[in-house]
Amino acid sequence: IADCTGDNAGDSVGPTADGFETYGVTGVALISFILLAVPSATDQVKLLVWIFAMRLVMVIASGLAYIINDIIAKARYSQLRKMNFETPLKTLVWLASFISIASTYIASYVLISDLPMGLWWKLASVITCGTLAGAIIPEVTTFFTSVHSTHVKEVVTSSREGGASLNVLSGLTAGNFSAFWIGGVVIVGLMAAAYGISIEFPSSFMFEPAVFAFGLVAFGFLGMGPVTIAVDSYGPVTDNAQSVYEL
Repeated sequence: IADCTGDNAGDSVGPTADGFETYGVTGVALISFILLAVPSATDQVKLLVWIFAMRLVMVIASGLAYIINDIIAKARYSQLRKMNFETPLKTLVWLASFISIASTYIASYVLISDLPMGLWWKLASVITCGTLAGAIIPEVTTFFTSVHSTHVKEVVTSSREGGASLNVLSGLTAGNFSAFWIGGVVIVGLMAAAYGISIEFPSSFMFEPAVFAFGLVAFGFLGMGPVTIAVDSYGPVTDNAQSVYEL
């Protein structure tokens, strides 16, 4: 019982505390950068209002996606005896991403369309890189962690038919593949796209726009905080269910 309780408490408190802490720090960092790197006081005010509006828009988008996904999931799965529990979670993440991206462009056009050289859509596109990361990374992760994954099946086969060394090597291979695709391809690719957009910012508007762009990617990545925490809750629930089953 103590193991079950500790497992559930750690899985619940850890991701939530970490998510909110990072969620707040990213916003503070961007606000500080705007005040230091943007020479025009008028542009500073516009960007500060835009930053706060983006965070509000993303929270609303997350809530709206949760409600829509709940309706879809009940309609599709309420009468079924068996289902893949990962599917509604994936649907929630992608639904929230699409709603958030659309809302980001609309709100950016309304709030900062008067900034020079089409900065409204460039800034929205940088945030979109982060939002897409929040959807693509879990999708790629399932290739290496899902019960239907070829890599997971290979590790299971190695454990059943080989010795300990083969099992370890199989797990390391899958881990290295996952690091390559998640860190090397997805994250670096989206960061490179954000950097490519940032070099189009006018030099008179902001100092070191690439730094701001990287911060906006993290901002977009963490913007769907409610959805991220909702998906993370799947871990503690299944962990606790397994502990109860073992007891």
